[in-house]
Amino acid sequence: MGFVPKQYDGRVTVLWPSELKLWDAADPTAGWSKVAAEVEVKTIPGGHITCLTKNVSHLAQALKSCIETTGPAIRAPEKSE
Repeated sequence: MGFVPKQYDGRVTVLWPSELKLWDAADPTAGWSKVAAEVEVKTIPGGHITCLTKNVSHLAQALKSCIETTGPAIRAPEKSE
């Protein structure tokens, strides 16, 4: 038996290349819904490689959007000296 992920109570964003077929057409989350409480799928142009080469600007915009819509990071308290 391989790696079995634990349930994640947060949100996951899947960036999926438009030219890449899903393993299971009935599951547009590509399996992430089995472990994550909430899954958003964003389709980006290209295939497995071309989404990183010819369409990298679309990928960058999708990543930027994900970062901007994520809440502020929670910082650990600083240690006093």
